[in-house]
Amino acid sequence: MTAEIIIMNKNALAMAADSVVTITNGNDEKTYQTANKLFPISYEHEIGIMTYGSAEFMGVPWETLIKLYRERIEKIKFETLKECIDNFIHFLENSGLFSVNLQNEMTFDDLTYFHMSIRNKIQNILKMENEKANKKTKEREAINVSEIAFFTFQKMIEEMKSMKQIQSETDFLMTNKIEIETMMEKIYEETYESNQHLLNELNELYFKKLWNNSSGIVISGFGERDIFPSTYLMEIDKITSGRLIYCLEKYEVDNNNAFVIPFAQREMVDLFMRGISPILLYKIEEIIKNIDEDLAVFVLEEFIKYLEINHSKPIMEAIKILPKPELAIVAEMLISLTSFKRKISTELETVGGPIDVAVISKGDGFVWIKRKQYFDQELNIPFISKYFKNK
Repeated sequence: MTAEIIIMNKNALAMAADSVVTITNGNDEKTYQTANKLFPISYEHEIGIMTYGSAEFMGVPWETLIKLYRERIEKIKFETLKECIDNFIHFLENSGLFSVNLQNEMTFDDLTYFHMSIRNKIQNILKMENEKANKKTKEREAINVSEIAFFTFQKMIEEMKSMKQIQSETDFLMTNKIEIETMMEKIYEETYESNQHLLNELNELYFKKLWNNSSGIVISGFGERDIFPSTYLMEIDKITSGRLIYCLEKYEVDNNNAFVIPFAQREMVDLFMRGISPILLYKIEEIIKNIDEDLAVFVLEEFIKYLEINHSKPIMEAIKILPKPELAIVAEMLISLTSFKRKISTELETVGGPIDVAVISKGDGFVWIKRKQYFDQELNIPFISKYFKNK
């Protein structure tokens, strides 16, 4: 896990990220405090990029992909930040790094895992029902399987309808129809035939919704014609049939607004901005509802309104006018707060290490405020010379 933040007003934006990366091996977990998650997208653009979630995309480290992309766009100008987003997506889809076989293999494996997890739900429900009824005959079990499968598929369909819609379309279902049907028939056995229409609907939803958002990419800054900064959040799964599977969310500053946007582990930022922990607020609501549901609605509405007027709004009004140095200070402080909370808890320290901070403004571009190095600069003069030459 990680903690990252963007703070934007009409003057500039600040980006900050911690350095912890968690390595998982079976049931074992280990953290290292050396990960790079914040980068200039190139030395020629007023744009920064942060990564969270998985450190790799389809087996290739995000840091490597970003540096390869940097080489491709040195001489390209982006009129708007959205043009950069579209160009980055095109790069991922057409880089040649991810073969068609790899795309098909990963997609088929993920779809198989999806259906295996549904089958396991059916089997768990069946086991509980049989224990309750204490009826073990094959005839009764088959009836139960059919009924349970039907209602499980229906429930999954309803749940998936509320999931995030992806931005792209893929023809994977059509081009791999026979292989997918064979896989589902093997997994669901006797329940497959009678529920085929529901399974087809599940598959269609699977390729329309963001089911596995393993990576988050945050791209912030200015295009050539942009007066105010903006931020795009991309939640990314993988490439399927040559198309990137992703969702896109936009935050855009104008004359009258500002943004504080936390990513990944955000609970301490929410606490600071709202004046109360979301978990605590939910618990208060739960307790009051047990006494009087109508009273709970009234009390919570008034309580939230008070917090917004007396806590959240004054903070946002201050952020609207913060100069560049103070934007960086606030961004670093909020990441430090999350890191401190993890340090004094009994949980795994999934946030921590040095905090990288950068500010991006019109004209000045991407400016490092704090940046860790994994080497001694005095021993690596050629690297420093190369950096400034490229810049």
